[in-house]
Amino acid sequence: MGSRNRRPARSYPVRADVQVPGTAMLARCSPVRRPHADPMRVRFRSRTIGETLPIDIGFDVNLRRIARAEFVEQIEKSLAIAQPAIRVALNDQSATLEVVPFSDVPGVIQGWQSPVILNWTLALKICRSATKSCFIGLRTNGQVCVLSLVRLSRGRLHTKLLFLEKDQNPQAAPDGVMTLVDAVLETIALAFGSNLIVIDKPLDGVVAYYAQHHYGVLRKCGNKVTAMARAVQSP
Repeated sequence: MGSRNRRPARSYPVRADVQVPGTAMLARCSPVRRPHADPMRVRFRSRTIGETLPIDIGFDVNLRRIARAEFVEQIEKSLAIAQPAIRVALNDQSATLEVVPFSDVPGVIQGWQSPVILNWTLALKICRSATKSCFIGLRTNGQVCVLSLVRLSRGRLHTKLLFLEKDQNPQAAPDGVMTLVDAVLETIALAFGSNLIVIDKPLDGVVAYYAQHHYGVLRKCGNKVTAMARAVQSP
């Protein structure tokens, strides 16, 4: 007998209100996904932040505290090295270089007899957020008359001076402050192995002053100097 030509099976549209046998169980077992949805996104959509963090947040905060304490300890060692030369330059054996805690900064600038120029509220925010940064003060005549904020770059290649200001009262702050601060920055840079000392965002009025202390233009934005730097001297 010859083979019969079979017609292809006709397909009929399935009505939305008709339940096809076996699909109820399939619907309960299959995840509902949007068209073109990322399967990894569907799989991990319900995970919380705490579940995805590999390290406990409190542990990370403790690491930051330890890193800051180690940084401040090294800064204090550097200040102890620089202090004798500062006392000779000032002819004042009571002059002291010190790390100024966060909580003492407002009291320091409020005790000055001249109005402050720089934004020390911003300086406090920067210092709190940057682990390798601290305030350094020069104390003469019983008060901190020069205040600076120093920060170490992430790779330790740059020792940065972010803020520097002094009490304009001539009886409180000595002359030639930049010469003294420059010597302190040199000691800190040598301790951490930096190759550049950077002055970040100098005021327009002091660019020429820093240039007299061998700082060249490192970065500009248009005509404005945004960073100056000099090489660290070999020990």
